[in-house]
Amino acid sequence: KIEIGEALELLEPSSEGSERRMFRACKDGAEGWITIAGNQGNVYLKPVTKHYICREASPVHSGLGAECGVLHVLMPGEAFMAFEDPKEVSGGEQLTIYRVRAVKDGAEGYVVNSTGEVRSWSPCYKVLSPVPLTEALAANSTVDSIHIVRVLSPDELVDATEPAMEDSSTGQLRIRCIARKDLAIGWVTVRDAVSVHLLPADPAGSE
Repeated sequence: KIEIGEALELLEPSSEGSERRMFRACKDGAEGWITIAGNQGNVYLKPVTKHYICREASPVHSGLGAECGVLHVLMPGEAFMAFEDPKEVSGGEQLTIYRVRAVKDGAEGYVVNSTGEVRSWSPCYKVLSPVPLTEALAANSTVDSIHIVRVLSPDELVDATEPAMEDSSTGQLRIRCIARKDLAIGWVTVRDAVSVHLLPADPAGSE
């Protein structure tokens, strides 16, 4: 069922005498035939000139200036309606928009990167302070026994085998990794409530 005010994209050219046409719903992409007008003269659909379809990801700002906060990100294929004519704005900046899923809880959304807040993930990390490399993800001894493979030393390099995960027993961010020094494999805490133990490093770096 099409809701009042919903935007539609006409797919089939109109033919003389035809009261039904093929449309695509901008809301969800559903396609089908819709009656334009009824026998009693009731008009169900009418063309508008201020609806647009986004061709590339574009942020919706809270104000006219590009420096204003981002309220939402329009994605390719998403429809929107303009309430006034376009206006020219001086200045502005180049924005990169990512659709992301949080590793911690699976939440999905958009991240706007304008000044380098986001960078590509690197599997290589440098150890900043002594931290144990354990066999299992859980690092809470009250939940499960902890088997320590060995203690990683400052300036060691490790390679993550997968993105970091949250340890539900402690709330800490941990990764499964391989130590370059001796190829020892295990889980290590990236950061805890006291300090940061690992930081991303240059994959080509040496100890």
